[in-house]
Amino acid sequence: MARNKLSDLNNHLFEQIETIMDRDLDGKELRQECHRARTLVRLSREVIQAHSLALRANEIKWKMLPEGENPYYGLPDPNKAPNQIR
Repeated sequence: MARNKLSDLNNHLFEQIETIMDRDLDGKELRQECHRARTLVRLSREVIQAHSLALRANEIKWKMLPEGENPYYGLPDPNKAPNQIR
């Protein structure tokens, strides 16, 4: 099983942009690449939503840990603006 990272996804998206911008693509090839790009965007959204959900779950888990076990205890909440942190 491949161990892809979000940086790999980012690279794929930029590669697809470069492919679509290729001036040598003609009608049918360009339509195929545009279809491929739309598919890649849809899949990318799903991957990003899954990572976002995992991140939120970990944030909740860390907030539930006792002070001594939470490695982030005492750090500012990244979801609050600096003037809201006390």
